[in-house]
Amino acid sequence: MIVDEQTDSYRMQKIATEMNFPRYPLTKIDITRNFKEIIGFEPVEIYSSSYNWKIAIAHTEDDILKAAPNFEIMKAKGLGSLMITAKSNTKNFDFVVRCFVPMLGINEDPVTGSAHCALTPLWAEKLGKQELNSLQLSKRTGKLRVKLINFLSWGMIYYFPMRTEPVYNH
Repeated sequence: MIVDEQTDSYRMQKIATEMNFPRYPLTKIDITRNFKEIIGFEPVEIYSSSYNWKIAIAHTEDDILKAAPNFEIMKAKGLGSLMITAKSNTKNFDFVVRCFVPMLGINEDPVTGSAHCALTPLWAEKLGKQELNSLQLSKRTGKLRVKLINFLSWGMIYYFPMRTEPVYNH
């Protein structure tokens, strides 16, 4: 049983699941033409990764919150598996993310553990940290505590707390 007075950190430790996932390689690619019209913001940079994932880094967390993707055009333009991410505005999280997979019939995934196989090494390098807190800004939201075990290895540990109430209302 979880008592309300306990800290969020304590709750995460008690209800989290620890898992090991591989590290996905990243390759910087050119920004897709008309990206802003398709997704709703102009990215700073875009990467390609395993399983046809594309990762677009936004200027701000607000870009991620306000993104309004056109799923049909995404599929047609090769963005059918897209993560959008930015550095978090809050001290509790290092980065935020939303994941769209319309090519598989999932317009927006509520919490995407596998996306962090690419996001963890990306943000670990950008922020110079091996342990990170991620917030997925889907309607349901999800918090993930991730740790890159070794910058050269394929191992990572993920903590997936079970969370049903939204952190943000957007």
